[in-house]
Order: sequence, then C-alpha cells, then structure tokens
Amino acid sequence: MSYVLILSVFHLQAMVFLINMLSVLHTLLTTTSHDLVSADQRHLVMCVKTILLRHFVSGESLLVSLPSDGYNVTSQEADHLMLMEVMVQNINEEILWPLEIYKPRIQRKQSFLGRQGYPNVFIMFTWFEQEERNIIINLTPQLENLITKGLLNSHARFIIIITDNVVAPGQTALSTVEYLWANFKIFDVLVLCPIINSDLNRSNGMARFHFYSWFPFHSYGQQEILFDECILGKNNQWYSETNLFPSKIPSKFQNYNAITVFTGEVKPSLLLTKNYTEGNRTVLEFRGPEIDMLNLILGTINISFTYSNLRRGNTTDFLTLMAELSSGRLDLMIGALPLHESLTAYGDPSFPYYFTGYKWYVPCPKAVPRVDKISGIFYPSAWLSLVVSFVTMSLVMWGYGSLFKESECHAYETLSNCFYNVWAVAFGVSVHHKPIISELKAIFLLWVCYCYAMNTVFQTFFTSFLVDPGFENPIKDYDELLASGLDFGYGSGSESLFFENYSEFNSKETSFRRSRCLSYEECFLRIFKDRHFATLQVEFFANAFTTVYLPRNEHLLCSLNDYYRIIYVVMYLPKGSHILNPLNRVASRIAESGLFSKWISGLEEFWKIKGVSMLKVDVLTKHSSVDGYFVFNMSHLQIAFCSLAIGLVLSFAVLFAEMLNYSFGCN
Repeated sequence: MSYVLILSVFHLQAMVFLINMLSVLHTLLTTTSHDLVSADQRHLVMCVKTILLRHFVSGESLLVSLPSDGYNVTSQEADHLMLMEVMVQNINEEILWPLEIYKPRIQRKQSFLGRQGYPNVFIMFTWFEQEERNIIINLTPQLENLITKGLLNSHARFIIIITDNVVAPGQTALSTVEYLWANFKIFDVLVLCPIINSDLNRSNGMARFHFYSWFPFHSYGQQEILFDECILGKNNQWYSETNLFPSKIPSKFQNYNAITVFTGEVKPSLLLTKNYTEGNRTVLEFRGPEIDMLNLILGTINISFTYSNLRRGNTTDFLTLMAELSSGRLDLMIGALPLHESLTAYGDPSFPYYFTGYKWYVPCPKAVPRVDKISGIFYPSAWLSLVVSFVTMSLVMWGYGSLFKESECHAYETLSNCFYNVWAVAFGVSVHHKPIISELKAIFLLWVCYCYAMNTVFQTFFTSFLVDPGFENPIKDYDELLASGLDFGYGSGSESLFFENYSEFNSKETSFRRSRCLSYEECFLRIFKDRHFATLQVEFFANAFTTVYLPRNEHLLCSLNDYYRIIYVVMYLPKGSHILNPLNRVASRIAESGLFSKWISGLEEFWKIKGVSMLKVDVLTKHSSVDGYFVFNMSHLQIAFCSLAIGLVLSFAVLFAEMLNYSFGCN
C-alpha cells in the first residue's frame, strides 16, 4: 500500500515538473525581441517610427546604418544592438519604404537600390559609452564606408539617434552637426537625444527625447535649435505638428564665405578684360554672357566670389581642372563647360542655360553658271520631242501642199518652203504665205499653239534663271560627306573627350583624312581657300565667325542639316555643393525668361562692331554672293548667238549645195 502511494506521489511531481517546463518553453517561444527592450527604448522606437510616418512619403529609399559591433560585444553594446533590431523590425513592418541595412564590417553586395540612385533618408545610430567623443567615433567609419561604397548623399535627410542618455544634449547635438558639416558637408540633420533619467525630465513615468537641428546659412549663425520633444500621450501616441525637416537652404545666404570661381578666357564668348596685381593678389576681370549670369545669380543668393588664378590652356584640360574642383580647391567652374558624363564624375552640373552643338561645315555648293542653266531649261527628251515635232510638221505640210497643188499656194509645194514656214512659227516670225485649204489651216493652227506654249515656258524659265540660276547639289548628310572625299579639319582639341565612343568618328576611313587647325577661324577660312576641306566645329563659333568675317546678309558658310552632337552648357560645382539648388533656381529663371539670349544678342552686336575692322576682304572677295544685282551682257546671249551661227553655217551649206547642183545642171 505504501509502495503504491509513493509511486502516485512521484507521478504527480513528474506531471507538475512537465507542466512547468512546458510553461517556460511556451513563454520563451512567445516572447518577441520587442519584449526584451525597456519601456524607454520602446518609447524611442515609437518616436522614430512616428517621424518616418509624418515626414517621409511612401517609396522614399531608406538606409539604416549600424555601427560596427566588433568581435567583443559588451552587455551595454548588446542592449544597443537589441534596440536597433527592434527599431528596424518596426520600420520594416510598415512596408512603406525600401529599406537597406548597412554595417561597415559587412561586405556589401549589390543592393536593391542598385541603379535607382542615392538613398533619400539615412538613419544612423551612435552611443555615448564612457566618453562623449565616442558618439563621433561611431559615426565616422559609417560615413567613410558609405562614401567608399558610393552611397552617401549629402543632400539627403539624416536622423542621428543617440541611444545613451546625454547630460548636455544641446552641446552634444551641436558638436555632432558641426562635425558632419565640416567633414562630410552634411547639413540637413536631425539629432535625437534622450534626456538623462531624472524625475524632472520624465512625464507620466516615460523618458523625454529632444530633437535638435540647426540652420548653418542663416543670419543668426550656426547654433543648435531645439525643435521638439517626443512625449508619448494616451495610447502610446505622440502628437506634434512641428515640421522637423524645414528647408535649411535659404533664398539668400548669410554667414557664407566667399567662394572661389574658376573661369578662363574662351574666345569669342568669354574675354579677359583686366589682369593686374594688387598687393599680394592677382585681380582678374572677365566679360561675357556667362559672367553676367554669374554676377546676377550670386548677387541674388547673396554670395560673394573671387576668381582663381588657375589657367586653362585648351579644352583638353577639362579633367585636370575638374580634379581641382573635386578636391575642394575650387567652389565653382564656369566658361563654356559642356555637360558630359566624364565631367559629372568629378562635380555636379548646374541647370543647362544654353545649348549649341557640333556640326560639319562643308564648302557651299557653287552657283550654276547662267548659260549652263539656260541651256538646261528643257530635258534632252523635251528637246528631242521638239525636233521630232518640227520635222514631222514640215513633212505633213509638204505632203498636204503636194497633194492639193491646184488649191494651195506654191509656198507649201516644196519641202524647203515648208521647213522655212515651220521654223518661222517656232521663232514667232510671220510666214510668207498663209495656208488656204482648211486641212492645212488646222495643222498650221495646231503648230502655232504648240510653239506658243513652248515659247511661254522657255521665256518664263529663261527670266527666272537670269535672276537666280540656283546652286549645285549640296552635301546633305554624313554619308555624302564621307563619299565626297573631303579632308576633315579639327581645331578645338576636344574631339577625344566628346567623340571617344563614336565608331564612325574613329574609323580608319576618316583617320587618314584628318588635319589639325590652330583655331576655328583657320578651319573656316580654309574652307574658302580650299574647297576640298570640311571641318567639325561648334555652331556658336560658326555664328561668331560669320558675324565677324563675312559680310552681312550673306550665307557663305554651309553645314549639314543635323547636329553631329548637341552640347548643353553648364556650370560645375563640387559634389554635394549646397548652393547648387538655389543656383539652379535662379539659372532656370534666367534661361526661361530669355535673359541669357538677350546677353548673347548683345555679344553678337559686339562681334559686328569688331567685324567692321576685321573683315577679310582679300579672302572673301572672290566668294561674292549671287543674290545681288548683275550686269546683263553679251555672254548671257551666248545660246542665241550659237544658234544663229549654226543657222548661218547650215544656210551657207545649203547655198553651196544649190550652187553645185545648178552648175552640174547647166553642164
């Protein structure tokens, strides 16, 4: 009996132990990571999540950057990592933003962002630990690795989350944003600082979190500003209407140092007007439409500037100068700079405020000689039909005249008389005798109408071709240019930059026909001197050449119809420059209002004044236009005199044949 009782008690204890183990296992399985963080940490997670929901639209790319956890993780670091895990989990559950997680130590593979561009929002974690400087020490490798991976976008919005309690949150936030600005040019930053745990800084038992930011370009200087504080109310919700990400770039800058601008003389669009030394510095002054625009833009946004002493030898120095821009020694580059993919790797381009393009300029077609044009009024088939009609009409009249000898006059009995009458009608001369019979009259009237129509057409074209004989067939496209056998000339030295990927430009067929010009003027002038020559030049330079060197209202410089490559003219600024957006805003308004076109027109007037003294009469005199008046002389009647000479020769031959016939008849 006692044995059975002992066994029952043992079974009961075993069941109790099993139930307790199952309860513990159930508790472990149902516990989430969210339950493993403190209430203050859950408060922080809810604050960040509310910021994202209120200030960022769905679809904006989001990058969460985590500090490197190293190999020896302390309990405090493990607590921070658990907080970050819970926060990322809560953000991802919303399924609103493409999310990417980045750690410096992790070898990052191709992300989902891929070719979609830079992230729009960065969330970065850091903590205090024993020293305040660890906040920046934790941020530095994250930012440097983002630069290395090509992910850092200094124009994006940054949320810096300090997960430790901070004694002096304002000073900590200011040192953080100043560090980001000085070293990485990041300015749109929101720093979230938890206030040290005390009864004075708690509400309803929950910790407070302050949001700090700054306005580095405003008149009151660079200082931290407390935007808001996150305090959860009922239902663990935070209610605030404060805009935590206002625009940090003003329409007019304050407390902004003078920028260094590089430009160089690029004739004829940009001219160096003054170059002198004042004290220990060199003073440069330039003139041109781009300089007028630069002065207006920087004056509008309240930024002063000085010119750099660097020099640009030719167009091929683009990449060398862009390296200076990328290194930070220059703040802006201007001066006939093209929008090109190889240059955008070094700096950010501005709004394109002007466009031109490369064109092939070829010899203009020669004017067709008026005599040749007149002789070609009718096609050979028309001339042949005219001769056939002439002979046919002569034979028909002679046949009718021979058939009706009694009724018809003797003028139509012989073939020579019929030939003479038909010839007279063709040239509008009266015949000796009109036909008598009705059949011959009808044939005669038909011939008169035919000759009248042909003479009217001939005289109309004759008058038109005397005024404007037209031109030979021009070269219309690139295929015809290659087939023409012309030599190719280049002058700017920029072909290696613009056309390195153009297979037709670098083909063997064109390489051996290339020749170098010292300037664009030399290339254009060679077209006039040597008609077996074509040049690839910018249309803007061609307009300048036409205005300066060619007489007004004469179009002696011809080109192919289409651009070989379009060029957009821009300014370049360092990557992430904060004056880019306000500069673009003013530049776009200048271009759209037509103000830049007005400056270009003023430059063209300057070219015209300059061209009065630079007109190359000796080069261009023989290339006078055919559009003006001409002297009508005997050469224009060459066809008529040739026809008269042929007629006289034929008449003399007929006369000589009749004389021989008469002499043989008498014998």
